[in-house]
Amino acid sequence: QIPERNGARHDISEQKIELSAEADKAIRWMLEGQSFALVGPAGSGKSTVMAHMIHLLIKSGKLPELFGQPVSHYEDVGCNPHHTRLKAGMPGVVVVALAHKAVNALASKVSPMIEYTWVDCKGETQRKIVNSRQNLSTVHRLLEFKPHKIEKQEPDGSYVESMRFFPSRNRDNPLPDDIKLVVMEEAGQIPLSLFLSLFEALPEAQYIALGDLG
Repeated sequence: QIPERNGARHDISEQKIELSAEADKAIRWMLEGQSFALVGPAGSGKSTVMAHMIHLLIKSGKLPELFGQPVSHYEDVGCNPHHTRLKAGMPGVVVVALAHKAVNALASKVSPMIEYTWVDCKGETQRKIVNSRQNLSTVHRLLEFKPHKIEKQEPDGSYVESMRFFPSRNRDNPLPDDIKLVVMEEAGQIPLSLFLSLFEALPEAQYIALGDLG
């Protein structure tokens, strides 16, 4: 439930938590579909609040399921309907970070199993239980970086072969538009080039960035 006043108690997980006015405002912005940054000192509870926000959003039943549309829908926009990390049938929200350590830290705060209900196209109420931790990923895994061989010509005319990694998800092969929300944990550590690659692969999503002060 979302209160009409700041500082109210939110029943958004297995437990009720007291939220500050700023956290309360962040929940409202999330539910309105706005993109924003949630910034604060280390240990101020940003990740904990975000974990509860994700729990609330999944339980609302308003998110589409990943790869839940006909294959032709994804082929029409050039999207490969298969992903090495994302699992079909999961709610359309992902949490990304640059390092595995940050992803694992957030996993300890996210409720492992979330139950939610929704009404299908036939008007029947459906019930599902999901493991929300499957929606956590590094940016590189979400963009499915793959190695490519690069040849560089030396001053003496010879060629030196090296290996570089590029995102296979991009403007020509976008991420599924079933992803409606992307949460970026420790966003200040993500290079600008990765930000741009993510936005190119998923331009219509809602983005929420978490970052420390200083």
